Amino acid sequence: MSISFFYQIFWCKNCRCKHEKYIQSVIEEVRIRDPGWISHLLADEEHHDQVFQLPTQQDLHLNKPPLERIAGHMLESISSSKTQSNRYSKSIIKTEEITKILIDNLTSAAMKALKKHPIKLPNLINIGGYPEEAEDKGIYLHILKTADRFYLYIGQAYKFKERLEFHNDTTKRAIHPSLHYNIWDEIKVINRFSSIFVKLAAFDHRPRNSHEQLILNLEEMFLPIVLQTLKASDVEEWLSENIPRVWAERDLNVALPLWQGFKMEGAFSYDEIKMSSEEFTKILHDNDELRREWAIDLRDSY
Repeated sequence: MSISFFYQIFWCKNCRCKHEKYIQSVIEEVRIRDPGWISHLLADEEHHDQVFQLPTQQDLHLNKPPLERIAGHMLESISSSKTQSNRYSKSIIKTEEITKILIDNLTSAAMKALKKHPIKLPNLINIGGYPEEAEDKGIYLHILKTADRFYLYIGQAYKFKERLEFHNDTTKRAIHPSLHYNIWDEIKVINRFSSIFVKLAAFDHRPRNSHEQLILNLEEMFLPIVLQTLKASDVEEWLSENIPRVWAERDLNVALPLWQGFKMEGAFSYDEIKMSSEEFTKILHDNDELRREWAIDLRDSY
């Protein structure tokens, strides 16, 4: 790419952009980044007509995740958390037992996929399980993909079939706006779009008590950490050290699954727990155009 190209990016509608120093800093950063990327520095609120280019996401992959280590780190973090320890302390007295439960709840196809090295998008798609037809409960993965990019969302269902019918209902999606639904509805018109649900973990029955509900919550927390579908700040906090964070910017899980089934202090419910102002600001300046547009639209609606 030529330097003149970057000057065109910063050409304002009504005037010539005078931020020469800013432009040069962007050009310098782009030079040292992977081919195809334009720096996050371009996400500047003063420049609304920017051009963003993203690398092909389909080629990205995860290394084989150390499931026991990830689960152990998550449970230790919960035990030391001021907000979560009181809720989960009785359910995670024995970390080894809970770790085994979380891993044993995975479907055989999900376990097979997570043992791959490396794990690529087709491996996740092949997990299958037909959750749209299933009457049992558990954790599902929603894959939204086009020819050159994908997004991931993980959710909990008391009955897979009913939950996914809700997701697939465009009217209900319009009534319950979210980052997940916004991205879905934005890219569904793109060539070679696919919406794919797969079954990650299954349980024999609905939670019969608070302990079983907490285990389900832990499962829903564990798998987004493994597949890195949480907000970037949550991945940093909950994923064990020395594990590459390679699937950033395709995460659609905004609310932390640990809050599922609980009433927050004050008037806020689980569904209303979104993100801090700092985290929201980061999405406003996200490299991914659709995520950025969602945040802008949400900001402008107030």
